[in-house]
Amino acid sequence: VKAHNVFLDKTNSKINTEKLKSKNCVLVSGIGDPKSFYKTAEGLNLNIVHHLIFGDHQVYKQQELYKIEEITWSTS
Repeated sequence: VKAHNVFLDKTNSKINTEKLKSKNCVLVSGIGDPKSFYKTAEGLNLNIVHHLIFGDHQVYKQQELYKIEEITWSTS
């Protein structure tokens, strides 16, 4: 999978994934094809330590947000 090494954050600021290579990453997906998303992240050589998969267009409940936060903090 060919992946680009620049993404935009929620403020449309560029995030260069080269800066993420030395950090542990938790991948959170709520899309129709999470395997493809994972392969794209792998193509960026990210150090994915955990992949949380939710349903397509997931409406997150507070408990799920806590789970994401807990896993993120435990892998940092």
